[in-house]
Amino acid sequence: MQSNHNIEKEKMYRSSGLYILTFLMLFLCSFSVNGQDSPPVQPYKYDMRVNGLIPHPMSNNGFTGTFIGLFTFSGSINTQLFDNFYAGVYYANSMFNVPTDKLVASNGYRISTALQMNCMGLNLGHDYYFSSNGLLSTSISLGEDYSKYNGIETITPVKITDNYTAAFANATCSIIWLLEEHMGIGFQVDYTYVAHEFNPYDVALNQFKGYSGNDLKGNTSYLEFGFNVYLGIVKKKKK
Repeated sequence: MQSNHNIEKEKMYRSSGLYILTFLMLFLCSFSVNGQDSPPVQPYKYDMRVNGLIPHPMSNNGFTGTFIGLFTFSGSINTQLFDNFYAGVYYANSMFNVPTDKLVASNGYRISTALQMNCMGLNLGHDYYFSSNGLLSTSISLGEDYSKYNGIETITPVKITDNYTAAFANATCSIIWLLEEHMGIGFQVDYTYVAHEFNPYDVALNQFKGYSGNDLKGNTSYLEFGFNVYLGIVKKKKK
C-alpha cells in the first residue's frame, strides 16, 4: 500500500497538472483570436482589473509540504498603449498558513504559523478579442515581494527571521466577458515566482517537522486560479 505521504504527493501532482493544463489551454486560445478581420479595440483609455484567487504552492518542497494557500486578492490599474497592449501598476496580497492538522507540538499544541506575501510592481499585457464582448488577456508583472510570517511558535528559543524581500514575476491569463460597455467578469489563472528559498529554520518550523536538504532547495512559486472583474475608466475620444 502507498504511504499517506506518497498519496498526498500524487494528489498534488494531479492538481498541479490540471492547473497547468488549464493555463496552457487559455494561452493557446489567444492564437484563434485572429478570426476577425478587424478585431475590436479597447474603448477605454484606462481600466482597473480586480482578482480573487486561490493560491496553490508549487515549490520548493519545504514550502509545498508545509503551507496551503488561503487566498490572493490582486489588481492592476492600466493605461492603453497601442494595438490593445496595456501597461500599469500591479499589487497582490496572498496568504498561506500551516494546516492545523499538519504540524503539532509535543504537548499537543497545533501550530498556526502564517505567511503573508505582498507583491508590488509594473505589468505589461495584451487583450485578444474572440468576440464583440469577449476577450482573452495575458500579462506579465515584475517587481518586489514583501513577505512576513505571523503566529510563529517555538519549542526552544532561537533567532527568528520573520520577514524578507525578494524579486517576483507573475504571469496571468484570463478570459473576460463584457456584461455591459464598461464592466466585465471572467476566469483567471496566474503563476507567481518569487526569488526566495523557503527555509523552515528561519521561523523554527523545523522544531515541529523534519526537513531534508532537498526540501530547502529551489525558490518559491505558486499557481493561482479564480475570478476577475474588469472596469473601464475614461472612455477614449473618437477620432
